[in-house]
Order: sequence, then structure tokens, then C-alpha cells
Amino acid sequence: MPLQPWQWKHTTQPGILRQSMSCFTILTVVTLGKLWGKFANNIRVFNPKGVNAQEILKRPKNTPLVTVSNHLSCIDDPVLWGTLPLRCFLFPSQVRWIPGASDIAFTKMSYVNFFTLGQIVPVVRGDGVYQQGMEFIINKANNGGWIHFFPEGKVNMTKDFLRLKWGVGRVIADSNVCPKVIPFWHIGMDEILPNYPPYIPRFGKKVTMLVGEAIDFREMLASMRAEKKTHMQIRKQITDVIQEEMWLLKKRTEEIHFRR
Repeated sequence: MPLQPWQWKHTTQPGILRQSMSCFTILTVVTLGKLWGKFANNIRVFNPKGVNAQEILKRPKNTPLVTVSNHLSCIDDPVLWGTLPLRCFLFPSQVRWIPGASDIAFTKMSYVNFFTLGQIVPVVRGDGVYQQGMEFIINKANNGGWIHFFPEGKVNMTKDFLRLKWGVGRVIADSNVCPKVIPFWHIGMDEILPNYPPYIPRFGKKVTMLVGEAIDFREMLASMRAEKKTHMQIRKQITDVIQEEMWLLKKRTEEIHFRR
């Protein structure tokens, strides 16, 4: 179903009240995620220097940051980012933007308002990489923003290794400045909040998060453009590189997790 006008509340120039409400929403949710993940459970980050306050707050001006991870639970976002210092979430301009499924997160006006304030951007699954939400995300990247992708396109309840969606490839390829790309893999989030009834929060569970090394696509992009590759070929090849890195991270994270 196409995106309906009432499902879109984002603006490129939010006012002070809107920014304040967004800041309050994000800080509240991330704080709850931090308490749930760090204190009520045992979440541990390996190679934490990969994604840290320095990368988020001190990277060169107008250089976008793209983070990529697998998706195991509907609470992945607040709990995993709860491992970062709260100062990373004080200003909406510094906080990550995430494409979110319009048929799940934007089905009621209350959901629309909440997720819009939380900097989730509605995208219509099946409408491809050229749609309103993706254009908005690229605009944020072009202004040096931080974009996070769950490129599996859904909560992966079967834990199969899925083919990644090409949206992340398009954002990297079409940004004015090539983003810094940091992948990570995690295990255990579906133990904190199961994906099947009864949906009862759990405590004392083990979560492992392994941050990979940054991927620099500048040379690859220059080479593909010199070879006059099509837009589709470019975004597919970029996504393929991320897919390969995610596979390696998956295997390493499993080894670490089961040794803990």
C-alpha cells in the first residue's frame, strides 16, 4: 500500500518545539534501553572503539555515518544504542535516523507521532530504493547525518542469513560525500524480549555485540563510476560487500557469544 499523507510528519526544518520533543523522546527511550540492556541484562560490546562517541560527535563536518546491523528484536535500536554515552543523544541533529516499515511502525496516528519524534522514517516495503523515505534519508546523509540500517528488512525471527536490501547501497552511492560505514552483528536480543507470545521482558540474559572495522567505499565508487557502471550495479556491489562483511561478523560473534 502506498504511503498515505497522514503517515508522513517529517520536515527538513523542524522548529524548536519539535526538536525539544524529539530530544525528550529519544533520551527517554535510550535511557530505558540502557537500563534494560546494561543493568537488567548482561550486554557486552566487543571492539567498542568501532562505534563510539568520537565517531558520532567528532567526525569531520558533513561526513555522514552509516551503521549497519542485523535485526533480531523490535527493541534492538534502543537497547543496543544504550551502550553509548547519553551525550550522543542530546541533540536530534546528532542522533541516528532509521528507515522503518510503514506497515508496522506507522499504522496509527499515535505510532506516527512517536516514531517520527524518534527519527524513524517510513518506507514502503516493495516500493524499491526510489521513494519518499529514501530521498529524505539521503538528504540527511548529505547534511552529514548518521543513518542506521537494518538491511534484512525485517525482524529476522528465523535467524537465517538473509539477502540484504539495496537501500543501504543506494544511500552510500548517492551521498554527496561518501559515508563512513560501520557494520556490527549482535546475538541475544531476542532473549531479552522474545518474538513469540508471551511477550514478557526477561532479565539476566546474555547479549553479545561485535563491531566490525569501518568500510571505505571511496576507491570502489571511483572505480565503478570510471567503468560507467549503472546505478543498479553500483548499489548492488556495495550491498554485496556489506553482506560479505556481515557474514564474517556473524561467525565471529557466534564464536565469542558461546564462549562467554
